[in-house]
Amino acid sequence: MPEPQKHHLIEFLSEKKDRLSDYCAPGINADQLINTFNTAMIRNRELASCTPESVWLACTQCAKWALDPTGYRNSAHFVPFNDKKKGVTECVLMVGYNGLIDLMIRNSDLVAIHLDLVYKGEEFEVFGGTDIRIHHKPDMTIRRVNDPVKAVEAGYCVGIFPGDIKTFITMDRTDLNKREAASKQADGAWKYNKPAMWLKSLVRNYSKWQVITPVMAEVLQHIDEYEGEDFERRKVENKAGAQDLQNRINQIDHKKADGEFAEGVIEIMNEQSPATREVLK
Repeated sequence: MPEPQKHHLIEFLSEKKDRLSDYCAPGINADQLINTFNTAMIRNRELASCTPESVWLACTQCAKWALDPTGYRNSAHFVPFNDKKKGVTECVLMVGYNGLIDLMIRNSDLVAIHLDLVYKGEEFEVFGGTDIRIHHKPDMTIRRVNDPVKAVEAGYCVGIFPGDIKTFITMDRTDLNKREAASKQADGAWKYNKPAMWLKSLVRNYSKWQVITPVMAEVLQHIDEYEGEDFERRKVENKAGAQDLQNRINQIDHKKADGEFAEGVIEIMNEQSPATREVLK
């Protein structure tokens, strides 16, 4: 019985297996990586229509960064990305929060990273001054009966260095919501797994306060390219906000005295974000 025909992307990767092996960090095997992509393609048929060049890039990134692309432990995922400008579907390696943690520990003096979300009703305090620390008492009863999307109020990321030295950052729900609203993946990963993206946002925010190695600079640049702030969408939203602002100003009674009219305009302008005010100028 003849063997089933391989998909052209698997043939493409198999032909380049030796070159792919050159990218593999210790513990990463080219054959296993190709098989993992094949499994991912079976689970998500959109990957089968990705360009060979993008599949090659995603696999080489996964190999040299030593990430597990099965999605297990939220290390990394092969994800189809529809590039409307190019009119093609590209395969993108999406780094998960655990993958980002692993990379940060491997490329710094960090011994461990701990992060968690804080649910409404749990004990949570942040201390400053000369006693900088976090007090958090997770409540499993609260977590079992509450939807995290509705109940999470904040989150934090703690980095642990040799000598049990700890540094941390916190983000409240407003901060987390802002990260989601500005992300290029607001309708993608954020839509399907909000808690995981909250955790990733905490790690990403913590990384800003660490010494960045060339490897981490490359990883973070890649993450920001596909998941960072969507400047084009924000630009459109700011223009829409500016138009709404102009309409409100036009509704002010122009028959008022100059001083009263100016006060009305200033009051409306002070309500706006700096970005919207800049568009209006």
